[in-house]
Parts: sequence; structure tokens; C-alpha cells
Amino acid sequence: MHQLIPFENSSQNSLFHVSAKIQRDSSSSGLALEFLVKGPIQTLKLPELVKASGRADNLWQSTCFEAFLSANQSSDSSYFEINLAPDGQWNFYQLTSYRQNLSPVQNIHAPLVKTEESEFQYRLTATWENLPPELTEQTFHVGLTVILHSEPGEKSYWALAHKSPQADFHNKESFTVIV
Repeated sequence: MHQLIPFENSSQNSLFHVSAKIQRDSSSSGLALEFLVKGPIQTLKLPELVKASGRADNLWQSTCFEAFLSANQSSDSSYFEINLAPDGQWNFYQLTSYRQNLSPVQNIHAPLVKTEESEFQYRLTATWENLPPELTEQTFHVGLTVILHSEPGEKSYWALAHKSPQADFHNKESFTVIV
């Protein structure tokens, strides 16, 4: 697991430890993400997993687990954004360049999303099988990120690295994992 760091140090953030990992299956046609949050889980807004959940937009406005995948780190090249919510809602987008032309990838099936929750630990996993060729035939630079939304309404932004003066998960300099 890769440790994620908060964008800002705060008393609330110091209570949590957040980590994530990404891996391909042995055939490279599947992808698995795992996110682990340790701390006072009851203070977070975590809607329960719903089996009939589907695609949704704007998941980042609450607790959200994300991955960004790019074949290269040029800001003017296309990349993918994955959003996962605790209730099972998800989306898989492609952008043509830095924050431009966000559109859902159409030829992809819903992931298998599982969650485990205890008083001091929350785990979300998502697995895709049979991804389209544009997602399996190349190596990717990856950014793993989490937005935690707490009960008092505060949000904290966690990533492998923060390379911008503001929390910016789209900055490819923060895509530090290779798969």
C-alpha cells in the first residue's frame, strides 16, 4: 500500500492514516484499486454500499476515492480519472488534456465494489475485468487520491504527492506510481 498525505496538516487530519494501491491482474485486462482509511471512522460521511448503485457525476463533492491514469506526464496529453463513492456509485472518465473535455468512458462495465467498516478502519476495493484495449495495452503513471468528508462538513484532500499550491489531483507531477 502507498501512504497518502493530506494537503494540509490539521488536528482532524492527524487522526487519520490513508493508504491506497492499484494493480493489474495477471492478464493485464483487469484493474484493482484498494483504499484503506484508519482513524475515527464514525466522524466521516460514509453512505452505506448499495448493490444497485451505478454511474454518477460529482462524486468528489463528498467522500470519494480516486485514481488518475496517464500514459505520459505531459500536461497536454489525455488521461483517465476514476471516481468511487462509499455507496458504490462510480465513474470512469477520459480527459483530453489537463482538466479538459471530461467525458465518461463508454465501453467499460461497472466495477465490483466492496467495503469493510469497523470503528477505526474503512476499506473500499473496486475491481474491473475485461477493460478496453486503450486501458490495457500501455503502462500508466498513476495518482491515487482520497477526499474525506467529515461530519462537521470539513473536507481533507489526500494524495501520493501534492505538487501544486492548492489541492490539485489532476497535476500529473503527482502521478508517482507506475502500473
